[in-house]
Amino acid sequence: GTERYDVIALTGSIPVYDPRLETLLNPDGRLFVVVGSGPAQTALLVTRLASGERREQSLFETELDALDRAPSPSPFYF
Repeated sequence: GTERYDVIALTGSIPVYDPRLETLLNPDGRLFVVVGSGPAQTALLVTRLASGERREQSLFETELDALDRAPSPSPFYF
């Protein structure tokens, strides 16, 4: 079975939010993640509610190095 956690804190940023991280949380579990690229990244607190829904709270802006092998956003071509 898949391990589930009460708290997950990523120690590096990810360019785009990955909702699969929420599947690793127990009901009422919390995820701290910094999302974005460049100097305007957003620190988020995501809570997986017992109902299965999610609550997202933007905490502050920051800048944090990206995790190794973090998924990149798809490039947009004209």
